[in-house]
Parts: sequence; C-alpha cells; structure tokens
Amino acid sequence: MINTHNFEKIQGKYINLREAQIEDSAFILSLRTDPNKSQFLNKTENSLEKQEAYMRRYKTLDNEWYYIIERAVKNPVRQDELPPQSLKQSRNDLTVQSCMSEAIGVISIYPNNVLPQDSDIRMRWLMQHNIIRDRAKAISSGRWIMSEKADYLQVLESVYMIRNILFCEFGIDFEPFTVKNINKKVLSFHKQWGAQVVHEENELLFLELSKENFLKNKIKFEKILGYEEDSM
Repeated sequence: MINTHNFEKIQGKYINLREAQIEDSAFILSLRTDPNKSQFLNKTENSLEKQEAYMRRYKTLDNEWYYIIERAVKNPVRQDELPPQSLKQSRNDLTVQSCMSEAIGVISIYPNNVLPQDSDIRMRWLMQHNIIRDRAKAISSGRWIMSEKADYLQVLESVYMIRNILFCEFGIDFEPFTVKNINKKVLSFHKQWGAQVVHEENELLFLELSKENFLKNKIKFEKILGYEEDSM
C-alpha cells in the first residue's frame, strides 16, 4: 500500500473518485468550514493558504489517499475540448454544465488516530495488521464529507467504493473508526454496513467493521445501487 500519486480515476455508476490536487483546496476548505457539517469534524481554520500547504504536504506522503468525489457523467466534456463560443456560454448553459464532472465531496484512506484509551480494546486493535504500532494509528477511511448537491445514491456509492478499495484492493481485514455520539444519522448508516460499537469515551463512539461483515452486507447495497441490473 504505497501511494505514488499517479493513480487513475476510479469510475463508479453515480460517482467517480479521483486524487485530490492542490487546486481542490478551496473546495475542500468550503466543505470543512461549512457550519452544518463542521460540528462533527475536527476544527479547521478558514485559511486557504493553510489548506493549500496541507495539500502540498499530502503530495509528499506515500501512506495517504485523498479523493475528490465527482458526480459521474456518461459522456463528460472537458472544458479544453469545448469551442471558445461554447466555453464562454458554459457558465450560464446548464446543458453544457451537466456534461462536466462536478466535485460533490471528499473522502480519504489514511493513518487515523482512532485507538481508544481503554486497555482491552486498544490491545486487541493493536494486534491488527493495518495498525501502525509505533504511532498507534490505523489505516482506515475517513475525512468523508458530501456537499448538499449529492443525492442518496451518490452518498451510498462513495462509501461502497472506498470500503471496496480498503478491504478488497488493500487487503485490510478490519476497519476501526470513531463517530460522535450525537451524530445519530451517520452512526445508523455505518451500522447498516455491519459496523459494531465496541467502546465509548467522552463524546466518541468507537466502532469496528470487519471485512467479513462488509462482504456480507455490501450485497444489499449493490441491489440498491442497481449493480445487478447493469450485469444483466
């Protein structure tokens, strides 16, 4: 699992995942400082300069994967492929805009500081192979934020795709993560995937999702996403 920062866009049915670039900093910052979403996130200073510096640092790391979630379009049109007249009009032309990929969220796989202080849970989690023991961090998904423009199927597929990468491509058998106990909607969503609450400290719930539970439960989500219809 080494990120060489040249991986190709991963295409889904409703969304695509592409690597985040420094140029995406303003979009990422807008999500992380959105008052309706930031209540469940670590506090982020509203500074574009610092967000760009953060993204430049990300580009030097080989153990993080930062994705922009884009709305999938069947026949995307790049702006540099449009004739000048169409490009000039595209700002007000919904038909042209609908053919272009639009960023609607962010998600990551990275070393996440999710280990609890509880000794029993901590020791059990430290036995998992995706734990960086000297730093007490776990390779897991996170930094997941969707814009208000995203619909349910796009939200669902973003989690389906990132966990499919984590469990099926990276070969990880176990994903630990945390959810604030007041974030009932997200907690319920993760439980539908088979995640289990194993501990609570202060305002944080500690959950774990096994590859076995992911594979068992992803079948029902594939039906919701209409993957079976596409294979007929």
